[in-house]
Amino acid sequence: MYHLLFLIIFLFVFSSCRQLSHQTDQVLSAAENNKEQLEQVLQHYDRQESEQLKNAVEYLIVNMYGQYAYDTLSLHIYRPILKELREQSIPATDLDIKWKHLKGRYPPHHHIYNHYYFDATKITAGFLIHDIDLAYETWKNNPYRDSISYENFCEYVLPYRKQRGLAIEDWRSIFSQKHKDYLASKYPSPMIPVLDSLLFYYRDYKHTSSLMPDYPYITIHDVLLSGRSLCEQRCWFNTMLFSALGIPATIDYVPAWGNRNNNHTWNTVQFGDTFYAMEPFWDHDRWKYRRLYNNINEDPWWGKFRLPKVFRYTYELNDEGPFFDREVKRDDIPLFFRNPNQKDVSNEYFTTHDVVIHIPEPSAPYYYLCVFNNGGWVPVQWGKRSREKVTFKNMGCGIVYLPAQFENGTVIPVGLPFILTYTGEKKYLPPKEPEETIAIRQTGPKSALDEANSKTMIGGKIQGANSPDFSDAVDLANVDQLIEISAEFPVWNTGKFRYIRFVFSCEETPNNRDPLNSMMLYGNIGEIVLYSNNKPIVAENVLCSESISVENAQKAFDGEPYTSVNPIVSETIDANLQVWIGVDLGKPVKPDKIELFSKNNDIYIYRGWTYHLYYWANDEWQLIASKKVRGNELVFNKVPQEALLLLKCMDKDLRERIFTYQDHKQVWW
Repeated sequence: MYHLLFLIIFLFVFSSCRQLSHQTDQVLSAAENNKEQLEQVLQHYDRQESEQLKNAVEYLIVNMYGQYAYDTLSLHIYRPILKELREQSIPATDLDIKWKHLKGRYPPHHHIYNHYYFDATKITAGFLIHDIDLAYETWKNNPYRDSISYENFCEYVLPYRKQRGLAIEDWRSIFSQKHKDYLASKYPSPMIPVLDSLLFYYRDYKHTSSLMPDYPYITIHDVLLSGRSLCEQRCWFNTMLFSALGIPATIDYVPAWGNRNNNHTWNTVQFGDTFYAMEPFWDHDRWKYRRLYNNINEDPWWGKFRLPKVFRYTYELNDEGPFFDREVKRDDIPLFFRNPNQKDVSNEYFTTHDVVIHIPEPSAPYYYLCVFNNGGWVPVQWGKRSREKVTFKNMGCGIVYLPAQFENGTVIPVGLPFILTYTGEKKYLPPKEPEETIAIRQTGPKSALDEANSKTMIGGKIQGANSPDFSDAVDLANVDQLIEISAEFPVWNTGKFRYIRFVFSCEETPNNRDPLNSMMLYGNIGEIVLYSNNKPIVAENVLCSESISVENAQKAFDGEPYTSVNPIVSETIDANLQVWIGVDLGKPVKPDKIELFSKNNDIYIYRGWTYHLYYWANDEWQLIASKKVRGNELVFNKVPQEALLLLKCMDKDLRERIFTYQDHKQVWW
């Protein structure tokens, strides 16, 4: 679809807000029957005295070429479920079933994403004039205007759309009316706390990772109606909010993390020559990402953030790369690089180095550097070949890269993977002799947040009783240390008990503190296994305190360590709070031992599951061995030294990351 959008695309580099009459004519020609509407806009502003405004309008129209919107005619099919999502009027499981049925009957791909139109062919003069006037007025009247350049106004305040595909709607009026005189009432307070206060107003708008994450959010009204979205939608929501008040805001994103799976999108606001990166959803330290995205620091709870590249969505067209090379076939361009409305801003975030790769007998005009992400190699930067060399510009450090060719939608390796060091050196990773023996416990890295979840078990105790109210409870074991995977607790008490429970500590300690929002946590546990005569006891009748639902408590006795009890959250410590999970065994039983599993977070190995260990050689993953877990670690022999390794679980999709083995431990990349 993207090549169709830009079939006649012009190959010019646009500098902000300058007269480009030839390119304007091209947009007018592409507008077809809507040409008159755009001409009305140009004629309207041609009569204005402000040269700034005249240039801004032409800048807007010139870069309209190729902008498109999905059709909203079918959104009425889906919108009724948004109210139920916002009000949580039905259980989450029922909502999930209802949404699956709805999108199965009316697939969004068919009813929404297959129907689009170009902005130039549909946008009206009335809408555009109203939107331009409002944008210019809010910028001119912004009390913080001295810190906002005309160039930043054109690029990040003026555009009527913040991302391709979004519906054309009057979001500027919605936010400017709702927050009229907001900035004037705060001036001259520093801008960052002012914006933080504004975003606090929308603190109840939540991330929807587990509730209808694939809803077709293409209008601001649907986000306002549901009060939920993913990071990507919340980012364009924030840019609309800020732009409506005359504040230049951008959408920045890492297409694929360099040391973890998935990607991420966030916002920045621009003042003068300085930009401030921020988490899209409100929290108590939303501006911390200015510190995280520098490829040096390590967050105390989330761990390392390593970014190979950072790109910024732009309204302005950027004509660099393989997409604008007419000799390159569409299928030979990774999907990410078919978007001309983005620019590389990596240098604004962290120290970068250009990487030069020698390609013997090259056969393609463009090559790519890839990072490992979600089980495969993902292109994150292109380089144009010059004889037998390819230069990849502005690459992030401390990351493993694989040079590759992209052909017919497939990544084809063309060299060894390497670590790009902070001095700009390439440390290649060829497997070496002699082979070694390694012991490993994880498929991916553990963050301090993972550890914090496990810490909530510390201070807990296991009790047995024969009264259903546990009035005769006897302590059978105490948890006084961190449980990483699982731990067995022998029961020395010789009595028999019908009721067994695990009681969480409700004392205020760092172990019960959520590192992300300073709330108190109780109840994180993966599995409880009871043994009698060295055999597991089947626990069917699950009990729990009033603070935990039975449905939630059953996750601790379902035989599946990867399902975890959802924690109980409280703003303050409550000494009288009872948080416990237990079972009614039906008759008194003498337990021999009790095994506790921590919340797993999809990284630890587990007994009974099969894992394959691979190393990278000859442009593919080579199997070293396959093993079933017997204890809390896996031991592999004959592993090539200094090789790039990958441990894959064959029974479940986990957080799997590449690693090297150094000094008897896994080093994650």
